[in-house]
Amino acid sequence: MRKSAILLFFVLLLFPVFLAQDIPRISPCLNDFSGVIGPNYKTQIEQICAQLNTKKGVELAIVIVPSTQPYDINSFAQKTFEKNAIGKANEDNGLLLVIATADRGWRLEVGYGLEGTLPDGKVGQIAREKLVPSLKNNNYNEGVLYFLQAIAQEINQNYTPRNQTGGGGGGIGFLEFLVIFAIAFIFFFILLFKISEKLKNFYQPPPTRGEEDRTHIRRPVQQQKKPTTAVGYSRFGGGRSGGGGASGTF
Repeated sequence: MRKSAILLFFVLLLFPVFLAQDIPRISPCLNDFSGVIGPNYKTQIEQICAQLNTKKGVELAIVIVPSTQPYDINSFAQKTFEKNAIGKANEDNGLLLVIATADRGWRLEVGYGLEGTLPDGKVGQIAREKLVPSLKNNNYNEGVLYFLQAIAQEINQNYTPRNQTGGGGGGIGFLEFLVIFAIAFIFFFILLFKISEKLKNFYQPPPTRGEEDRTHIRRPVQQQKKPTTAVGYSRFGGGRSGGGGASGTF
């Protein structure tokens, strides 16, 4: 009896550990673990992700799960954001939309670099207008699409990446001039070397018959193509969450 009681105690103690959900490793754009987004809407959502990354360098991820338990949706979103490092490392311009279909909750986690463009109040307002009404009717397709379209519009109109901001100086300094001159100098000698090699090959006498038999034909090495995805990139860039965003229920 005593052994059974001890065993039951350890089972109850470890039960939450067995139920605990691991924070997922996700891919850029749509991660639909609940299977609620149709193919046509998936394509449109991927286009939004690709355009945001191409035009503004913003990295967007959408995670749809049945439940975020044992975490609340805010903790789950923040942990998922940080584990996957969504956004560019020097921009912190990532976005993560989490929807829990069984928990009936949502959260948009905003990277630090986008908090000025997407403050908490604005995100909440857009969600109440574009996201929540459709989610209440279990229309995840239109809810996610319309919400992301509105978010993308705000970013396209009001966000400027740091690498696109104009500088305040007029001209270059002495150090920059030396760097440019050194690069041009090296490039000139590389070009000169290439030209001399081509001329040497051009004036080289043709090989004899015996030499031709011993000559091996070199086939060009085909370079492997880098893997691409529907959104144009396959991994996130090392961004951080600023803790901003908004969340709610439906």
